Order: sequence, then C-alpha cells, then structure tokens
Amino acid sequence: MKKYSTDKFILHPKEGVKMEGLVTPFLRFCIGISILMVALGVLGLMITPFIHAIKWW
Repeated sequence: MKKYSTDKFILHPKEGVKMEGLVTPFLRFCIGISILMVALGVLGLMITPFIHAIKWW
C-alpha cells in the first residue's frame, strides 16, 4: 500500500504557482480543510448583508 501520492497544484492567474511533489494523506487532509475554511469564509462574507437586512426588516 502506498503511503504517499504524487500531486500537482497549479494556480494559474497569469502563470502563478506550480507545485508538484509527494504528499502524505495527512497533508492532503490539511489542504482540503483549508480550502473548505476559505470557502466558508467567503460564504459568510456574502451572507452577512442578507442577515442584517432580515434582522432590520
């Protein structure tokens, strides 16, 4: 059983970040959680004005 996997991470806006290497399952989990937290933060910023509007109404 393989413990490591080869991953590529490419973030492109005008040929930005390129990363390739061996990743442990724990590191993959940490990357996934960080992406999820950023997405939830953006969602929270988008929904806040609607919550204030409903509270005021």
